[in-house]
Amino acid sequence: MANFDKNQWHQLYTNQSDVMSLLGTNLYQDGKTGSVFFNTTDTDDPRYRWQIFSINSTTYVIRNQDGGGTALLGTAYAPTEDYDGHTRGQMVKGNISDESVYWTITPWNDGTYYMVNEANGTNWHLGNHNGIIILDSNITKAPDGTAPGEQRWTLHPIENATINDSRFSSVELPTYTVTSAPPNPSPTGSAPATTSSVSPQPGGLSTAAKAGIGAGVGAAALIALVLLGLFFWRRRKQETSPSPYQYEDLTPAYQGPTPYDGVAPKYEMYQDNNVKHGDLTMAHQVPPQEDVATVKYEMYQDNNVNHEMSDTQVTPAELPSTAIEPETRTGGTAAENR
Repeated sequence: MANFDKNQWHQLYTNQSDVMSLLGTNLYQDGKTGSVFFNTTDTDDPRYRWQIFSINSTTYVIRNQDGGGTALLGTAYAPTEDYDGHTRGQMVKGNISDESVYWTITPWNDGTYYMVNEANGTNWHLGNHNGIIILDSNITKAPDGTAPGEQRWTLHPIENATINDSRFSSVELPTYTVTSAPPNPSPTGSAPATTSSVSPQPGGLSTAAKAGIGAGVGAAALIALVLLGLFFWRRRKQETSPSPYQYEDLTPAYQGPTPYDGVAPKYEMYQDNNVKHGDLTMAHQVPPQEDVATVKYEMYQDNNVNHEMSDTQVTPAELPSTAIEPETRTGGTAAENR
């Protein structure tokens, strides 16, 4: 296993020639992607300074100083390119990247390394094609046992170039589990291989990206169905529920004055020692409404003579119908007996 210092900037070049080195830009394309290619070496330029950050014992992510910690080295499908595989390098934002940002770095046993990524598998090596970074399927060694020069990478520590930057102390990655196995020696003498859970795929969406898109579409469809069902349920409920203004008014209609309105009270007399007094209690028998105007009050006098009174006059107390006999004295003169 290669061992790289996380707190050290490195210079990356191929074919053991440091005249031209790998250059990576920041994410100048909508803040999501940038470019990577070979250019004349300038190790004081942040674009030439690379960090090799280990994820586990066999897998790394590679990023440079100019990217600010969020730009990672990855690959993308380029159908218009004329080389085999049509896949070239790019800088990509970590949290939207795919498996192409996970690199396995394996020694050639001559001080150089070859690199493969998780998305494309071990049959595609990262190489230099006339200054363009590509994935190359020509991984056969030369007859002298040396690897193709464009695939032989040198990861050289830059002197007096420690990182000491909190932005590079961690890495933001998409949700993905790397499942690479340690490399084993090849019996044919070719470069040792690694076992990867991802089949070679020079371009297109990765398995994790497709799964994420499928899950997102399914969740969106489920939410849409729930909202649609709720809409029709509320609409049906509104159509079947009676309006609050359709209830029958149970308040009885006004039927005119009550039988007690405008009735002149009738007073009865009761007798106490032959003297009748008016009972101020209203009689329980109330004359009908239509008879109110004809109610009369009568008073009785001796000798059976009746006198009618108007309903506005106060009824006097009734007297006994029998006249009071004068008291008769005996044994007196006529004048005394008067």
